[in-house]
Amino acid sequence: MTLWQRLIAWLDVRPHEVRSVTLLILGAFLVMSFVVLARSIREALYLPAFPVETLPYVMGGVAVLSVPAVGRFSGLLARHPPRQVLMAILLLLATGLAVLLPWVAGPASAGGAEVVAFYLCTAIGTLLLTSGFWVGCSSYRDSSPSRASPGPWRSCRWC
Repeated sequence: MTLWQRLIAWLDVRPHEVRSVTLLILGAFLVMSFVVLARSIREALYLPAFPVETLPYVMGGVAVLSVPAVGRFSGLLARHPPRQVLMAILLLLATGLAVLLPWVAGPASAGGAEVVAFYLCTAIGTLLLTSGFWVGCSSYRDSSPSRASPGPWRSCRWC
């Protein structure tokens, strides 16, 4: 038995679920890679432009702006399918990055407003992207009685 076969057996993945599970794992890897990369880039751009003592203030700004962003995100999920909301978030994030990145990483020195806008865009964008991905994953949950789990694990598909 190969390592892959042991993993599939341990996770109790049925043959018709292998493709979905593989895509979900790959998606999780890509989302988390983007989170790490975006944080590295935004802090690498922010720290040379501002004193390190100002970082808590911009993080506070992210926290404050996250509240209405998450409220809007929840409202969209109530009215639209998770996949459609996730695609809208991806499009919005890609557009924001496409507009801001040339200003921030261009040959000319970036101004403070562009760096802060880039920081806020990537921080809130990764928050919503990660949330959207996991909400989208939960919509693929197998709710058959044979998959029912007791207690707090009931919402976990493979528990």
